[in-house]
Amino acid sequence: MPLNAPRKLRPVPDSPIPPGQLKIPQTDDIMRTVASALAENRLLCAFQPVVTAARPDVISFYECLARIIDRNGDVIPAGRFVPAIEGSDLGRLIDRAVLRAALDVLATHSRVRLSINLSATGLCDRSWLEILQQADATTPGIGDFLIVEVTESAFIDMTPDVLAFLDELRQLGCSVALDDFGAGHTSIGHLTKFRFDFLKIDGSFIVGIAENADNQFLVKSMVSIARHFEMVCVAEMVDCDADIAMLRDLGVDCLQGYHVGMPVMDPPGSHRRQVAHG
Repeated sequence: MPLNAPRKLRPVPDSPIPPGQLKIPQTDDIMRTVASALAENRLLCAFQPVVTAARPDVISFYECLARIIDRNGDVIPAGRFVPAIEGSDLGRLIDRAVLRAALDVLATHSRVRLSINLSATGLCDRSWLEILQQADATTPGIGDFLIVEVTESAFIDMTPDVLAFLDELRQLGCSVALDDFGAGHTSIGHLTKFRFDFLKIDGSFIVGIAENADNQFLVKSMVSIARHFEMVCVAEMVDCDADIAMLRDLGVDCLQGYHVGMPVMDPPGSHRRQVAHG
């Protein structure tokens, strides 16, 4: 299958565990598919815009979303394979590959801001951090345009190692986002241990919010938490105009979802919509 339009991720040659040597259960088709995609450089990145609530024509940043192409030429989205590989060596390899892809875009498209997801197992991955440090040495200040998203479930145990890793990201200029807020089991007290820059509200609270008084109350409370801790508040899975109007009224800062911006394979910088800087 021709891959001219999608952006191909570079292989990860410095991986301590080459994809061909990973221990994968023979019955697990998903893990085998991901491993072969990594080994054969069939992993791509899509970019979904996150827009400002006040002006949806203005893009705040783009989220990088992993995609793989199977041997039949079909594109498989992250939601189909990430749950199966989280906590494995494959998960860390995907994290590193997506980081490299994001850094490639940032090095060639000035002042575009990107977010990437970092799995729970990748949260203290020194090899991942070294990739970022090397990019910062080559392109000083590149981290200023990178947002690292970590899911709420990753912070069940806010260990000193995790806090030290997040502090290192900050020292490199990166912003840190708490993803899927409200869906996990994180204690709100963790917000006092580390000050996140973004709070992304889980889409389960957003879909249909215009007609759901309970979720309106909960989201309003989450917005208040974001305001208190000086975090930018992002609503995920926005899918209709009525919900957009309600989210504006509730004070949400940014919107993400197919209704306001579909993932695209072209790298940011080739799109016509206005991009917010700063």
